[in-house]
Amino acid sequence: INKCYLFDSTIGDKMNKNSPLLLEIHKLLKQIEMTQVQTTKIIPQPIEKIDQIFSELNKRFKHIAESNQITVNEDSEESVKKAIKLLQTWMRRGINVRIIGAGRAKLAGALPANRLAHGGARISVEGSIVPMPHSITAGGIIAVSASGKTPNVLEVIKNVYTKRPNIEIIGIASNDAQEFKQYCHTFIGIKLEPNLDNPLRALADIKEIVILEVLDAIIVGAGKLAGFDDVKWRIGHEDLGPTGPYDTIPELIVHYTFAP
Repeated sequence: INKCYLFDSTIGDKMNKNSPLLLEIHKLLKQIEMTQVQTTKIIPQPIEKIDQIFSELNKRFKHIAESNQITVNEDSEESVKKAIKLLQTWMRRGINVRIIGAGRAKLAGALPANRLAHGGARISVEGSIVPMPHSITAGGIIAVSASGKTPNVLEVIKNVYTKRPNIEIIGIASNDAQEFKQYCHTFIGIKLEPNLDNPLRALADIKEIVILEVLDAIIVGAGKLAGFDDVKWRIGHEDLGPTGPYDTIPELIVHYTFAP
């Protein structure tokens, strides 16, 4: 600070180090308690711990797979089949479908929704740059919440369920989410396999992965029910942006149209 000069706009002149204003600033700076930033050292972990974590990966994968299977079983068969039929209709008719969620659950719902768009549905995701269509246009909602207690999700599906009966709601949330369930026309409850050891966990964890995998699977199933083959999935994909084109069989596509 002894080497710097300040410009005081009130007097329109430079101030040297003996300027009263600069001396006052210097005095104030001295009164500030400076705390030394402690750098965190990365302590090398023994190789045994890395080996242990590596072995836990497969336990985690198994827990996810088993949870998918007990979520989609004979108890949920009716709801899953209903969802597949409804998704097929949305795809074939180009219905407006809104993805409602928050945090990791919304991300888990948005990835399968990308495939739903390839199938022909008109997808919008809550909070994205492109706004969702007005509810007067009817259509559908896919509501996702790991806990089933996410406030904004509950608020939306409650309002839609009570005020817009022309909008079908598919909900995926924890199996014990009773309030969430009552505002869904079709509800798929997430169950986690309780008897498997899964030492590799984090906050907001397995249920979001189950949302992603179960929803993606039933969307693929809806496409198969609608008669989608490889060509139909390909021409449902965009071909102008960086992720396309996938329509690599032009001689087939030129004669291929979507069924009404």
